[in-house]
Amino acid sequence: MPGKYIQPSLIEQIRALLASREGRSFLTSNSWVEGMPIVTGKAHEPLETTMGLLSLHQRPALIAVAEPESDDLRLLYVSDLSRALQIVPCLPKHFSLWDLFKAADLSGLLTFRVKQWKFSRIAHALPFFNPYQTSNVGAYRPELAR
Repeated sequence: MPGKYIQPSLIEQIRALLASREGRSFLTSNSWVEGMPIVTGKAHEPLETTMGLLSLHQRPALIAVAEPESDDLRLLYVSDLSRALQIVPCLPKHFSLWDLFKAADLSGLLTFRVKQWKFSRIAHALPFFNPYQTSNVGAYRPELAR
């Protein structure tokens, strides 16, 4: 049932982003390619829940989450599992999806792993982009960052 588990506004924001030329340009400039999965999750759900969904795709993906305070769309790029990456310790079991987003936002590029994975992945938070604002140019705009 659409919207039962994910806020309808999050789905609407993703659709608006993908429907606009500026939105697709923004995504492309931030490692997205046509056909890349966008996995949705709730900010405070356990990280392992979303990572389980991500694992189904077995390739890089974007994770979409509504920012808890504002309900704004935030995106996180997550690479595929890689043998080339250092195998880092697993994130704590209590880690939420929003905790991962904040950690990636602070570090720029975050190498991480959850219990079910043998190898690590890299995550990076995309800059804030408002899909409903027509003046977006598809590049990082400090005045829109939060």
